[in-house]
Amino acid sequence: MTKHRKKRQETLAQMAGKTNPALEVWKNFRKNPVSMVAMIGLILMLVTAIAAGFLFDYNTQVVALNPQERLLAPCAGH
Repeated sequence: MTKHRKKRQETLAQMAGKTNPALEVWKNFRKNPVSMVAMIGLILMLVTAIAAGFLFDYNTQVVALNPQERLLAPCAGH
């Protein structure tokens, strides 16, 4: 057995006993139902925010800002 191969096997043997820290965090996160509900809520808000740009046209006259009339006093035209 070569020196490099033996060193590689020793390294793999040491790593076999260790777990991935991200996996441990995910396992602990999944055990808490409140954290899962919060994560689902955040994902829904993110999807809604991304989808809003595709679903709604913000350049319509109702939503568009008219800088010339912005500071006018209230009137029937508004």
